[in-house]
Amino acid sequence: MMDYVWLIGRVLLSLIFIASGIGHLRNLRHTSQIAAAAGMPAPVLMGALASLLALLGGLSFAAGYRVEIGAILILLFLLPVTFTLHAFWKYPDAMERANHQAHFMKNVALIGGALVVFFHGAGPLSLG
Repeated sequence: MMDYVWLIGRVLLSLIFIASGIGHLRNLRHTSQIAAAAGMPAPVLMGALASLLALLGGLSFAAGYRVEIGAILILLFLLPVTFTLHAFWKYPDAMERANHQAHFMKNVALIGGALVVFFHGAGPLSLG
């Protein structure tokens, strides 16, 4: 039974990265505008790269294949996004600050999830 719980948890964790990676690639113009507004260099390239990191990391988690590499990809996606795009302390408007703080904390929790998968691996029901 616990094997299935580990599989379900890993797949559920993967969904946000798969959905966001696909969504950001489909709307690369918007993704690159957000990156540019945050002051990222080469915003189109950075937006595409971030989207691919999320998508590939999520697919790795879902399949349970090379999840340590998948976790690193997800961390490479989340760390810069969290601290550049959701730097809530930079927003003077209370509503904007609260919105970005919620995204920041969500990303911190996802970083924790990626670290757990990195440490414990894919689990018994996996391709790895």
